[in-house]
Amino acid sequence: MEERCPACGAASAAQPCPKCGATPGKPAARRVPLEPPRADPLPQALWQTWRQATLTPRAFFAAVVGTRSLGWPLLYAVVCWLLLAAANALIQQPLLARIEPQLSYQGRVVIGFARTSPEAITVSFLVLPVLLAPLLCLWAGLLHVLLALVGGAAGGYAVTLRVLCYAAGSTALWLVPVVGPLLAAGWGGVLLVIGLARAHQTEPWRSAFAVLTPLVASALGLAALLFWAAAVLLRGTG
Repeated sequence: MEERCPACGAASAAQPCPKCGATPGKPAARRVPLEPPRADPLPQALWQTWRQATLTPRAFFAAVVGTRSLGWPLLYAVVCWLLLAAANALIQQPLLARIEPQLSYQGRVVIGFARTSPEAITVSFLVLPVLLAPLLCLWAGLLHVLLALVGGAAGGYAVTLRVLCYAAGSTALWLVPVVGPLLAAGWGGVLLVIGLARAHQTEPWRSAFAVLTPLVASALGLAALLFWAAAVLLRGTG
């Protein structure tokens, strides 16, 4: 029977393992399945990474500090966001188009915020692979600054960016009709809070502060804008 490394599964009887460096009898370093050295083919490693990051985040995100590699996490995020774009084009938008005529005027107004034109869908597929990485880097920078403000950024910027990328697995919930985007946003936030806390070895309230502060600020800004628009309209009709 062929001997395999207990840490990475590679076909090797050597000690330490030439692929992952693990030695029998010593605790194996936690690792991300997608990142080299990989024991599985790329599609299977991608699946294992999604499953672990999205379904067992507490164990998974403790492993992202093992390396500072950014290429593979960014590739994973691009794949996940392209899945979101595909789910939006093939599931969400056709379903919303069928539902919209059956709704009241108020319902159609609400649905209108979720509708996407065919042109916008096409553009999203073209620009996502190019613009997503810079946007994620900026987003990670904001999260890292907020973490640092409350003393929770011990792992460094690269760790924050890696967590943000691997939290993108929640986009798969866009495959759920109608409510999928809301579920994806909610679970994505949970993954970020857990992931930042585990990777930076800090308290969850610090990571929650970093994740929720931009959302609260955006919500307050939007509310202020809506109140201002309503006041302008009322003044014009008064």
